[in-house]
Amino acid sequence: SFKVLTDSPLIVVVLLQSYNQFAKANLPGLLNVMVHSLNTRLPEHLFPHQKQAYADLVTSQVKIASFLTYTLRAYADVVQQYKDDIPLRVIELLFRCPKECLSSRRELFVVMRHIFDTDLKERFARHMENLLSDKALLGESPTSIETLRPMAYSTIADLIHHVRAKLSIEQISKAVAFFTRNMYDATLSLNIQIMSAKLLVHLVETVFKMTQSSQAGGAGNTSAPIGGAFKAMLINIMQGFVAKFEALHNVYPGLAQADSTHAIPGKDKDAEDPEGAGPTSHPLRDKKSDADTLKDFKVLIKTLILGLKNVIYVLLTVYNTGSSHQANPYILSGQLELQGSLKRLAPDEVKIFVRLFKTGIACFRSCCQCSSQDDVSVSEDKENMEQFASLFTHLDSRTFSDIMHDQLPSLYECIIKNVAFLSVVTHFVASNAVSKTFVDILLGFLTKRMHRLADGPGPEAQTEAQFQLKLFKVILQSTMNYAQNIESVKAYMATIVTNCLKLSLKYRNSVKYYQVLVALLRSTQSSKTSTVTTDQLQ
Repeated sequence: SFKVLTDSPLIVVVLLQSYNQFAKANLPGLLNVMVHSLNTRLPEHLFPHQKQAYADLVTSQVKIASFLTYTLRAYADVVQQYKDDIPLRVIELLFRCPKECLSSRRELFVVMRHIFDTDLKERFARHMENLLSDKALLGESPTSIETLRPMAYSTIADLIHHVRAKLSIEQISKAVAFFTRNMYDATLSLNIQIMSAKLLVHLVETVFKMTQSSQAGGAGNTSAPIGGAFKAMLINIMQGFVAKFEALHNVYPGLAQADSTHAIPGKDKDAEDPEGAGPTSHPLRDKKSDADTLKDFKVLIKTLILGLKNVIYVLLTVYNTGSSHQANPYILSGQLELQGSLKRLAPDEVKIFVRLFKTGIACFRSCCQCSSQDDVSVSEDKENMEQFASLFTHLDSRTFSDIMHDQLPSLYECIIKNVAFLSVVTHFVASNAVSKTFVDILLGFLTKRMHRLADGPGPEAQTEAQFQLKLFKVILQSTMNYAQNIESVKAYMATIVTNCLKLSLKYRNSVKYYQVLVALLRSTQSSKTSTVTTDQLQ
């Protein structure tokens, strides 16, 4: 009776715990029989009346596999001779598990997680290609696919995280494709999407170490590996993160609208949802409170930014310079800023950065619409935006200039609506690599809109005038610390002074024009700008 066999392993565990002194004498023979039972081969085609017996057999084998996991922890020395058999048999059980045995498949994932805590986890690495398949993991049952996906994906992600150093380039490439797809899947919970993104971040570090090994074996030849599979994989990961930004931008306004509806006193959401869609009608809600969903959303954004920084770091370190030094863990963890500039970017790679800036700013705008305006939330938004802005300070000046010329109007509108976006401007101005380029573009943009410095009749016009004044002050104050910005200010000084004097006479509320002039004169008091005072202001 297979049903009797199903209960036998649990009975043996109780006996071993009660009479531990008999374990070492009896376990070797018992384990030999159990492993042999897992090797039982069955015909590929079963008659209808055999299906229930087959399901009972698989269930009993799963219980045996669970018992073997117990012995791995309690009697590791006795099980060592089966260290190659156990992982293989567990994987075969996963493949043979009938669609009716949902609980057995779930228990197999628990068994695998326990094995991953032992030295046998590396034995699964050779079977990774087979595990990275929904059919192998979940079978063909719609119920299994619907209910076990989170558990299956988190189990495989845990395995890859532990054995990623042992994987081949082909296995890592397949893992990147598998978890990039999961990161896109809005029907999965945000926790699974975040987990997939974090795994991709770790795989970037693994790819970097593989490039180092390749360089060491190729006598310093960096162009071949990076120009081939390694660089292609990095670009694919980067495209995946950018595409996720696009997906979040497209899906998040729906959540924002739902949250605002929920916040209306006396508003019954169910009254407009007779079908009972409720909180599961939106793919990001995942039966969580609005605050928790927003928190997960920001964690996902932060993870995407860290992943993009890691990709850029690898490209800077290896592809740009051909360097083979060890990875800086503080940079890969986001604790240090990157140095250097990306060069020789292909047109398709430039388009990735254009898409990233456009969708990233739009995504932050949607996020800020739902964020509370307390100090913690605003500080968190500013930090994420500064990290996002740092991704673009490593572009060559031409690429950076093209992006800013195209996207600065959109960024300007975001600054007017939310002060947190001002951190993007201050980060660009404070970056030695792009400060002069950005100041040139921003001054050209602002001088064409100086008529808006006058306080208009409505609150929106007053807000715009206030933020435009802040932008002028940020630029003018930067000349005291960044000498390269002096030439940029010098080129626009006559335009700024003339416009301020003319427009101050034209508009009634003109105090901000004089404030711009005061900031301009104060910036010229620095010794670095004394020549500007002499040449321009007299």
